[in-house]
Amino acid sequence: MKFNLYLSKKARNITEIKGNITSQAPLDDSLSIDYNLSSWSITRGWKSNSYVNRNPKACSTMKFVLGNAWNSFQKAFKIPSENCPLPSVMFTSTGLDIKFIGDNRAPKVYFYGKY
Repeated sequence: MKFNLYLSKKARNITEIKGNITSQAPLDDSLSIDYNLSSWSITRGWKSNSYVNRNPKACSTMKFVLGNAWNSFQKAFKIPSENCPLPSVMFTSTGLDIKFIGDNRAPKVYFYGKY
């Protein structure tokens, strides 16, 4: 998947996510989601493996982690179905207010620092 997203200030108190997400293959549960964050060490260097997460079933996991934010995400990016798999097309958003993405199941607290 390719993400071309940016933040846009709609009003003084409204920030939106705009851009597009391109999927070159259907997003289904045969794929997995893996990410590995590094953090900035107090000894001035990047420390690998500060936060590692591996999840099978990419589509179902993404929807689970997004939680209630999935509905806002689906509407803003005009995703045609709420069920897996998601088709391989470009999803474009003309604006998703960031206040709607806070209602999710992603970790809310990380160790202090720069990731």
